[in-house]
Amino acid sequence: MKYPTYISLFFIATLLLTSCKKDDVENDSIIGVWKIVKIIEGGKELSLTDCELKGTIELKADNTYVSISYNTETNICTPETFSGKWEKVGSNIIHIIDLDYPDEIEKYTYTFKNDELTFDEIISAGDIPYKIVLKKVN
Repeated sequence: MKYPTYISLFFIATLLLTSCKKDDVENDSIIGVWKIVKIIEGGKELSLTDCELKGTIELKADNTYVSISYNTETNICTPETFSGKWEKVGSNIIHIIDLDYPDEIEKYTYTFKNDELTFDEIISAGDIPYKIVLKKVN
């Protein structure tokens, strides 16, 4: 009579293991706070100051983000905060929508290598290719 019990346990285990979508796992891997490592524009790595390297982006599980960039236009390292929404629209494709400019959707492919996340901007013909490399903070 233990045979039906094993079938039930197998069914429940199978249901639990297959109920998580692959996208959920992939989205979870980009969730967190990421720190800027480098920026590549037009195939050339930009020389970033220590101030600019403080920049972070937090991708949240609710598909919102907060990005903090730093600049030294006034010779003082000043933070600037941007926020908006992000969405995964395909295999390793993400759209970033700034709340201040909702009609301007930034489109990126992303890849993981070692402990780094790289966003490559999907550009239109004639635009300069842009890539940002990030390292997870938490």
